[in-house]
Amino acid sequence: MRVLTRHFLNAPDAVCNDGSPAAYYFSAATIGARANVWVLFQEGGGWCWDGTSCAERQRTFPGLMTSNGSSATFTAKAGSVLDAPDSVSYAGANSVYLRYCTSDGYIGDRAASAATGGLAFRGRRVVEATIAALATRHGLGQGSIIVYSGCSAGGRGVMHNLNYVSDQVAVLAGPAARTIGLIDSGLYIDMTPLPSSEGGGANFTALREQAKGIVQYTNAAVDPTCAAKFAGPQRYRCLLGEYTIGNGTLRAAHLVHAFQFDAVQLCILLNLNGFDCWRLTTQQVVRHAAWSNAIRSFRDRTRGVLLGGGALPHGLAVHSAACYKHCNTESAAFSEGYRVGGISLAAALERFAFGGEQPMLIENCTGYACGADCKPTATAA
Repeated sequence: MRVLTRHFLNAPDAVCNDGSPAAYYFSAATIGARANVWVLFQEGGGWCWDGTSCAERQRTFPGLMTSNGSSATFTAKAGSVLDAPDSVSYAGANSVYLRYCTSDGYIGDRAASAATGGLAFRGRRVVEATIAALATRHGLGQGSIIVYSGCSAGGRGVMHNLNYVSDQVAVLAGPAARTIGLIDSGLYIDMTPLPSSEGGGANFTALREQAKGIVQYTNAAVDPTCAAKFAGPQRYRCLLGEYTIGNGTLRAAHLVHAFQFDAVQLCILLNLNGFDCWRLTTQQVVRHAAWSNAIRSFRDRTRGVLLGGGALPHGLAVHSAACYKHCNTESAAFSEGYRVGGISLAAALERFAFGGEQPMLIENCTGYACGADCKPTATAA
């Protein structure tokens, strides 16, 4: 396990929801030959998109809206993207963990006011200030290679900011610098949740409505390339990977990791909560025809985006296991689990970022959570 040390950002707008300075955790390269390699990981943790959802977030997840009380260190799990095995070229690289405290998928840019309940949404400024700090404080420079990663809201943040970060790195570290995006569990599909009466009884807001709220409520800094494609009321589509992955709006090379039965999205789609959500079994799926049909449609649409009609752009790689799970970069499973054709996500990243390959690893099997390397109980935990 690798221990990273906390650093607060001193840019005036790089703040958490409550106005406290945002923080990242850093550990310098432990292998001299990797001093020019950087792995930046953005923490996930959902988002809020209007006054009601943000008030609920303050009640249930206050620690995700402030840096107050944060730990002085962060320990990356062995085998995770921040503490990768020796077999890959980013093992022992500079490791950076960006703590999530802006509740906006790292895309908001709105100052605190009475209209926001006193909350600031400065995710874009936090990302910008973090990249700048790597250059001014830690030596990010000529010839650097940055693996820009994140899971869930952090993965969506990579998608939102990939063009911006790639351009910023090119300015700070020269045109020879490379930025490779790793979007983990950020491929969100635009489906309407089942009615509570057909689902599990919860009442989740559709992802499209959440995304629309983020655009308006947090003044989302939507990427101009994507905004030109989805103008006006369609701009929310830039926040959902179903519309942005594979359509040419992301200019930097990126590897998309997506579980074909993404647990968080299926919780929303089926209106499931609590234990039933995180322990969704094959028996439950089979007993509920509406659930089974919705899950099948979700998987088909996920695979459709990833397959791209056989015409995906050169700068895109894919790793997709047919498992019920969410996130695969934060634990040893990144290196050891959820393999597709025997290849882990860690190995796929190695081939793409350092081996000159374009892996397209999309598992194909029949049934719910049918992947060869899924956990036997088909749980998300």
